[in-house]
Amino acid sequence: MHRISEGDGRYAHGRWWCTADDKIIAVAEGDTSVNHINDISELPAHFISEMKNFFENYTKLEKKEVVVEQFQNRKVAEEILLKAMDDYKKKFGA
Repeated sequence: MHRISEGDGRYAHGRWWCTADDKIIAVAEGDTSVNHINDISELPAHFISEMKNFFENYTKLEKKEVVVEQFQNRKVAEEILLKAMDDYKKKFGA
């Protein structure tokens, strides 16, 4: 899921936002109630709506606004994870 929050990084939706804050949605391999799900496209639309609502509202107590731009598929999530691991190795060493 691609999410942006208030800050001073880029202009979108009528205000300045900080850098992206990607969230990875995962399922527990050992949980038979969800381990058959392989991509976000397999989740019910209502569940996606609930997640979007949660991520757009849980920072309101901190007086911050966030916008969930889009939910992305498994391939994009894997690319984000690989890049994060590579960034970590570059910064802290293997």
